[in-house]
Amino acid sequence: MDEIERALAKFGVPEQKIGARYLYLGLKKAKMCTDNEIIFNLSKKFYPLISEETCLPAKTVEKSIRRAIQQSPYFPELTVHDIIVRIYREIEPAFLSLAAAARTAAPAAWRAKRDERHTLIMKNNYK
Repeated sequence: MDEIERALAKFGVPEQKIGARYLYLGLKKAKMCTDNEIIFNLSKKFYPLISEETCLPAKTVEKSIRRAIQQSPYFPELTVHDIIVRIYREIEPAFLSLAAAARTAAPAAWRAKRDERHTLIMKNNYK
C-alpha cells in the first residue's frame, strides 16, 4: 500500500469505487506535475488531467470522484474540494506552504485590481 492509498483509506474513500481509482490516478499525476495550481482548480486542471489519461469526459470523471468521496465519513462537514485538498496534503508535505502562499497572493492581487478600478472610476467622476 503506497502513501496515496493510505491517505484515501484514512479519509474513508472506498477503494472498490471507480471514482477512488480516478482520484488515485489524479493525485499521482498531480504529485508528479510541475503545475502546483492543479489542486486549487479541480474543474479546469485536475479532472481534465485524469480525463486525458482515461479517455473519458471530464464530467464523468468528476461525477465518479464525487460519488466515491461522498462515501467518506468527512463528507457532510467538508466539501469534495476540501477532502481532495486534505488528501493531497497528506501525500505532499510541501503543499502547506504552497497553499498559504496562494491564499495570501490571490487576495493581494484582487485588492490591487479593485484599487485600480476605484482609481479609474474616481478619475472619470472628477473630469
